[in-house]
Amino acid sequence: MTSFTLCYDKRYRAEISLGLYQCLVSNASVANQMRGFGFVDVSVWGSGRNRIGEGTWLQDDATITIRSIQGTIETKSEYPLAALLEAIGNAEEVQPLEILP
Repeated sequence: MTSFTLCYDKRYRAEISLGLYQCLVSNASVANQMRGFGFVDVSVWGSGRNRIGEGTWLQDDATITIRSIQGTIETKSEYPLAALLEAIGNAEEVQPLEILP
């Protein structure tokens, strides 16, 4: 099991590894799933099985626990939420860029 806490007003970046069939999903679909999960200012880039998603968490702090799931996940969504949660669990907080004068 993996536990992690999403903190209010923090930006996160996650490396997302898609399965064989999910690699056909568009970046826009992945971004919509992240928005549906509660992230704002979302951007997703990459192609094929490897994507990177970035978003800001503007909800209350939330501790989430997931377990690793082996095998195929059947879901009505184009993008498996379990894979998204697993990627978010491995996400790193993105530090704001320093603006140089």
